Amino acid sequence: MFFTAIISTALLALPLLCWNLGFAYSDLAGVFMLLLGALLFTGVFSTTSIICRAQSRIAFRPDSPLAKFFTGRLRALLRALVFTAIATPVLAWQALRLDTYVVAGLLALCFVSSLLSLWIEARAKPHLAAGFDRAAAVKLAGVLPLILFIPLLGWLNWTYVSIPVAMLTAPLAEATLIVLAELPPRAGWLNEVLAFFFAVDAAKLWLTFKLGETGWAPIFYSLDAALVAIIVAHASARLTSLVKPFTQRPQA
Repeated sequence: MFFTAIISTALLALPLLCWNLGFAYSDLAGVFMLLLGALLFTGVFSTTSIICRAQSRIAFRPDSPLAKFFTGRLRALLRALVFTAIATPVLAWQALRLDTYVVAGLLALCFVSSLLSLWIEARAKPHLAAGFDRAAAVKLAGVLPLILFIPLLGWLNWTYVSIPVAMLTAPLAEATLIVLAELPPRAGWLNEVLAFFFAVDAAKLWLTFKLGETGWAPIFYSLDAALVAIIVAHASARLTSLVKPFTQRPQA
């Protein structure tokens, strides 16, 4: 169980690490994000299709000519595409700017979500039909750890993330340019895509300073930490379900 959780955590972390190290040198680092996107898509599709297929079998009679068309695969495909399209660029953006402490928190979240999904699936097997135990485990493991980790990551994000001193007094336009300067000095489609996320980050920092020492400032500043936590927890649980058949021996 622990080995499976370690492997699923590595599957999420290693492409992001390679992306982080390679992005400063070449847009070819985007290959690692394509790899991660493929893993996320496969993990989400494999778990979602179980429930969608079961719902279609309940809704349509076996002798209905429509049953062969409404198999649930299209819904699973769309859900996997939406999750992958959101998760991949957000993780790519965060991998370029996260502080060491926040990275450690996200790795812990990966491992806990993976381990929890395996534990829940094992406990659900005597009670749920085949496939439903996995689906239930993935959903619960993608939600329950967030109760602890969203406040923790929000606190880490607020406390330890470094902020350029020049942004303390800069107007919004100048603050955006300061953050965009972190991108490599080269043209390319990756820079164009990530420029949007870096501009959003600059606007968030600028608005946070405008809020000053109010109680809303830490909450507003850490909103993206909550989004990343949700994505990481769900991705970890689904990747665990994907790698489990290759890392655990089937029970006799």
